[in-house]
Amino acid sequence: MLIFRYSEITCNTCVDGLFEKIKKCNIQVEKLCIITHYSNIRQMIVLYRKLGIKYPIYNLVGNDIGLSIDKFDIPYFFIADSKLITEFTFVPSKVFPYLTDLYIEKCTLFLNK
Repeated sequence: MLIFRYSEITCNTCVDGLFEKIKKCNIQVEKLCIITHYSNIRQMIVLYRKLGIKYPIYNLVGNDIGLSIDKFDIPYFFIADSKLITEFTFVPSKVFPYLTDLYIEKCTLFLNK
């Protein structure tokens, strides 16, 4: 499963752009989920509806899933296997947006086989 992780303090423009990339990919709904943290759940729901996200989204009570990258408060992707082992962690870059496209494309091929 591909996981997209971000929090409410992440740059809104960055998150909107990443959601647009996610919406364009052809990853099956059951193979991608979004994990976030909003202190105000209403804000999360408004964004989710505004952007037309079809993938499941989960709001954490705390802002930590146990990965060391969480302390940087940046959006990132990773693949979790059936045993919840984290693989292929990727941090999108504003400088090299084509790398995000390539990462999502490769994940789509990997997950849809």
